[in-house]
Amino acid sequence: MPAADQTATVDAFPGEAGPAVADRPFPALTTAAGQTSPASFTLIRPATKQPSAPRPSADPESPEPAPAAADDTTDEAADLHTPEIQVLGTVAVTGVQASGHGHRLALLASLIYFQPGRSAEDLCEAMDPKKPWSKATLQARVSELRNRLGNDLDGRPYLPRDRTGGYRLSAKVRCDWVRFSQLAERGLAKGAPTGIPDLEAALALVRGRPFGGADHTWAAARIQEMTTKVTDVAHTLATWQRTAPRPDLQAARRAVIAALDVDDSAELLYQDWMLIDDQAGNRTGVLQAIETLQSVNRRLDISMEPGTEHTIEAIMKRSAQTQRL
Repeated sequence: MPAADQTATVDAFPGEAGPAVADRPFPALTTAAGQTSPASFTLIRPATKQPSAPRPSADPESPEPAPAAADDTTDEAADLHTPEIQVLGTVAVTGVQASGHGHRLALLASLIYFQPGRSAEDLCEAMDPKKPWSKATLQARVSELRNRLGNDLDGRPYLPRDRTGGYRLSAKVRCDWVRFSQLAERGLAKGAPTGIPDLEAALALVRGRPFGGADHTWAAARIQEMTTKVTDVAHTLATWQRTAPRPDLQAARRAVIAALDVDDSAELLYQDWMLIDDQAGNRTGVLQAIETLQSVNRRLDISMEPGTEHTIEAIMKRSAQTQRL
């Protein structure tokens, strides 16, 4: 357990008589993290050795590389009726209803998509490690999935019947994660401000925690990759929007909210939250961010990162200087 060397209770920013702010608190951000406004907070100094926040453990086997994505021009021109694997939230497949075996079918489609070439035995084991499917169950689900996905414009099934080399989906099948990666890479390459629309479009694809927050051993490494990339994109977007010649703090807040829904332990996002509300003159919002983060860190039994402490100290110093003017 990390040790706390010292604590300091802070009731308000230096020189403040109370929590009055120039901008209203941003309750949606606090609600997203499940916290209410604190009257005070305790700043816990980290121990000498800083443990890292736990992340999803990686699959002991190296994950299959992500399916090759078409270039962006081709992707945008793709037939929108082509099935799409959606994993940036609850697992779903367009055209496959969630009722009945729908969720299982969507998960099976995702498994085949991200790990093409797997044998029947591999799929049976991956779909339920504790109680592997029988081959009869797998064949029934594969047949149902093939029927639900249908055929492409050339009459070829999106889940081919030819299993030579294992199970795999048609290369035409789309995926929200591939699209997210394309948009993120293009936006980051453009830089601010021209890359902002691409990063906003990427985050718009995020509906929640990858794979719905479920623990699938075969997808563990992929989930970690997705979680990290969503955090990085949201942080970059919030920073660009906050530091623009004409800052858009509401848009920056939306980016942070979207990413906190994916990983509420990412301290980088709480730093963004503090900086956004500090820039808005919303000191109550800054205190909310600190208290929410400390609550999360207590739950995970970890100490606050030095970078976060530096952000807090810098904000408090600026506040004190402003009060003296």
